[in-house]
Amino acid sequence: INLLEGPALDRLPEIEKEGPFDLIFIDANKSGYLDYLHWAKKNLAPHGIIAIDNIYLFGSVFEEECPEKTPKKMWNVMNQVISEQFSDQEYSTFIIPTAEGLMLSFRVPGTFS
Repeated sequence: INLLEGPALDRLPEIEKEGPFDLIFIDANKSGYLDYLHWAKKNLAPHGIIAIDNIYLFGSVFEEECPEKTPKKMWNVMNQVISEQFSDQEYSTFIIPTAEGLMLSFRVPGTFS
């Protein structure tokens, strides 16, 4: 295990040379999830899996509009992540209905470049 401390987007380039990765687990600051997802897609192995934790965003993603107590950027980003992954034909995506939701996206064989 190599421990890297600091903002994730600043540190991710340091591990790219160790990829591509079979599994990328995203569980960080929720406003950055779309950036993490795009990084994951570029650094995922052809048979890889992207796991995204807390996809329900405390239940707020089920609301038509952003709830008052939820930061709007965070709510928008999480909804974009869900929309992007379910419409991306390169992945087979589903959500395990845990208390906070765990999204799993499996890269579909033969669709990667």
